[in-house]
Amino acid sequence: MSRWTFLVAGLLSVTVMSPAPTSVDIAALGATLASTAAFLAGLAATALGERRVARRWRPWIVTAGVLASALLRPLASDTVADVLGASAPAAWQLPFRVLTNATVWMASLTTIAILTTHVTRLRQTNARLLSVQHALTHAREDAVAFESAARDLVQAASHELRGELRALAAEQSGTASLRAFSDDSVRRWSRRLADLATTPAEPVVAVPIERVRMRPALRLPPPGIVAVIYALCVLPYALRTVPALQVMVGVAVLAAGAVLADGVPRLRALRRRRIPVFFAVGAVVGLGLGTLAWAQGIPLALSAVPVLAYPTLAAACALCAGTASALRVEERRLTATVRVSQRVGRVGTSAARAALEDAARELHRDAQGACVRALAAPDRWTPTTLRDVRDELDPLLAGLPSVFGRPRDGASVQSLVDLVETWRPVVDVRMRMSRDARTALEASAAARDDVFEIVAEGLLNAVKHSVPAAATIDLDVVATGAGPRLRVQVRSPGSLPPGATLRGSSAARGRGARLRADGSGALLEAVIDVGAASPVVSTEHPPHAQTSAS
Repeated sequence: MSRWTFLVAGLLSVTVMSPAPTSVDIAALGATLASTAAFLAGLAATALGERRVARRWRPWIVTAGVLASALLRPLASDTVADVLGASAPAAWQLPFRVLTNATVWMASLTTIAILTTHVTRLRQTNARLLSVQHALTHAREDAVAFESAARDLVQAASHELRGELRALAAEQSGTASLRAFSDDSVRRWSRRLADLATTPAEPVVAVPIERVRMRPALRLPPPGIVAVIYALCVLPYALRTVPALQVMVGVAVLAAGAVLADGVPRLRALRRRRIPVFFAVGAVVGLGLGTLAWAQGIPLALSAVPVLAYPTLAAACALCAGTASALRVEERRLTATVRVSQRVGRVGTSAARAALEDAARELHRDAQGACVRALAAPDRWTPTTLRDVRDELDPLLAGLPSVFGRPRDGASVQSLVDLVETWRPVVDVRMRMSRDARTALEASAAARDDVFEIVAEGLLNAVKHSVPAAATIDLDVVATGAGPRLRVQVRSPGSLPPGATLRGSSAARGRGARLRADGSGALLEAVIDVGAASPVVSTEHPPHAQTSAS
């Protein structure tokens, strides 16, 4: 139960669900307010009881509490009316009133609970996605900063070593100068580049966000929903207190008003003013229902109820529809953003680190190698030897920054570990990777990319669909009829809709991943080729595409 439960219960109690006295006076108003307070007190006691029991008992506590409060509401109203001397409905109506209260309150409060749960779940999902998006954005910014620092360091090494080598050649120094250049300058820069390549990256931490704040959004509710809810609240009373002909006239007016309220705002010419028109027509419908009630002899105070209740109900439905729609749109936007961010950040700093390792290796192997070769034959040393060494090394040193432009493999094993750590603050994620699986991943860039996409999709599905948000990742090498294969499994709790599978455009699906129910949860699974094998008919067959699950 939430604050919306009490807000809706209070509004309905004093409007369409208020007792229908035979006369309207101060005593009747006091009886209505007192019975409403007693009803809300019963709901408050139910809410307190709900929070003090185990989770599995909460639905039963809420159902019993709401039902008891609804059944006792007309009895409490009659008791307070007798004490205050107010008029009360005839005694023969009590069974019908009890049944009406039980039906209407259970239906209305259950609907509120479903809507609240749905909106809360969307808010929680969006908050998790937003926190991961922020973490991935920071990780991408850190990777860009690391690559910039790496490029600057390589550029500095190239510039300084070329300048020093030119000076040595111009001075026509001896072997001692070349040895110092090799052992001190070249080795120092080689170690600096290698040290930066192995510097641990700052951990990527997704700071959990409690909720996503959004401006209230309004949207046209599904056609007929306002009229149906209003009728469910009003008709039980009208059927026992108003003649049948008047009820039929009221239903006809309500239906006509619903057609106008739902049809007029949807006209193409009014698409920019749909919400104001919807509210205006709703107010007209409420005024028409109130006028009809007054014309049928219903007291003015009671006739004013639809004038206020119908527009208020229309606004509430528009707010619910707008909020749910805005949250779904935001969920789709965040999902797409997270997918793109994961794909962009798949390489992370691995490419820059590989470039640094290449630069350090070239300095150590090629630059120092050229110096050692020149120093290995002192009897052949001539005044032009340093110039020859310069001519040999200058193109290598000048081209040192080009290591960043070389093609690289995609994701690394560390990229996969970093991805899991990024999601850990918002998903209870556990990853098990066998030694054979790690060996296979380290040996195959294509397998690493495939596993990265599949695990990323599995974690995204876990955040959006599992309750609670949790995932277990298993990576192992299994024997198949086509030879050894790397099996990737991402399990998450929560029911999977029948026939659900991955989107047709899913990167994980393009890599052979399948989504299916597995016990009480969902399983995203793929079997990946990790090496050449003899042509064998595989025993794995992809399922037919059905409905989308992400």
